[in-house]
Amino acid sequence: MKSFKDRSLLIVLASLLWISGCMADELTIVLSTAEATHDKRTGKPVVELRFPKTSAEPLLKWSQDNVGKMIELLVDGRVVHRTKLREPLYGPQLTFYDPEWTDEVTNDLVRQISKTPNGKVELRSSAPSN
Repeated sequence: MKSFKDRSLLIVLASLLWISGCMADELTIVLSTAEATHDKRTGKPVVELRFPKTSAEPLLKWSQDNVGKMIELLVDGRVVHRTKLREPLYGPQLTFYDPEWTDEVTNDLVRQISKTPNGKVELRSSAPSN
């Protein structure tokens, strides 16, 4: 009987490790603020997301694991933006842009992001991009 329990425990542990490995490409995080602003160097419209300071470590680890990959920002399960992650996120913030964006586009995007239930957004990575 003990052998059956030990084997069952090993199966459960292996399953949990497998599931956590599969989930490593996703991060659900609470959003503090979303703001449409302008890049200080280029003057182009950007969207800036800020997260609580307690989110800095999980955000850094997740971003380090996903540099070079396409990432998606999801609000309420819906992709609102997709971009390539070029470097780790060393602070509790994320700034993103598209060269074609106008002030109207960034303001609309911030409105969409601000409607997130419970203030949570999801970051998800996909296959590396060339």
